[in-house]
Amino acid sequence: MKKYIVTDPCYILTDAESDAVWSNFCDLWFDNKKEDAEKLISDTVGTKVQIEDTGYGDWANTISGPGVKWSDFYADAGLVCVCELTEKIEKTLMEKYNDITGAVFECEELKSVEFDRSDPNWTVVFIETDKGMIESQLPDSDYESEDDSDYLSEDDSDDF
Repeated sequence: MKKYIVTDPCYILTDAESDAVWSNFCDLWFDNKKEDAEKLISDTVGTKVQIEDTGYGDWANTISGPGVKWSDFYADAGLVCVCELTEKIEKTLMEKYNDITGAVFECEELKSVEFDRSDPNWTVVFIETDKGMIESQLPDSDYESEDDSDYLSEDDSDDF
């Protein structure tokens, strides 16, 4: 049985890797070179990593389905990824955060990972395993994208 994690890809890089690798990753990602960006992270952590932006930005979400051991995950870089929870990644998470910062599930075979971006403000993760489907949740109805101007008083708006 293998363990897999759903998390933000910035979490799975060691501190030593994160500065140079993350900078290169961001350059590739924002140049719309998604495959190259995924390959860079995959090569760095030693396992295939599939990545998508969240649509919303930073968020918290959960997964549900067969084999789920821990359902909560977060995105602080506005990205979500799915990959095997290798010993190296687990060690990195424990050293940096003293915890496994992501949703964890177990299965014998990971068949497919799909990111549904049909709503441009949200990404739903669908994971097919030998045990069945695992899905992330849709946001609550009050979980809407807001911009900074929503928090400004009329007096503050001239500062921008």
